[in-house]
Amino acid sequence: METRLTRVGNSVAVRLSRDVLQKARLGEGDLVRVDVGPGKKLTVRSVRSAARRKRITLKELLRGLRPEKRVREVDWGPSVGKERI
Repeated sequence: METRLTRVGNSVAVRLSRDVLQKARLGEGDLVRVDVGPGKKLTVRSVRSAARRKRITLKELLRGLRPEKRVREVDWGPSVGKERI
């Protein structure tokens, strides 16, 4: 497959067709490792699939926080302007 490099903000991206992504079992958000070998040969390897990553809830995240590390809510005073609470 031939494809063109595309500018995305300050970076450059490689567009991959749906067919190539399906064959490689890759999708948007997956983490890949890109290595440059002899003769400028690029190798792309899947590191982690975004679809397989377990989403952690806030409750699960805070479960591992020791009580002495927890902080109390801070009162910043009355609202000024058009803030919504």
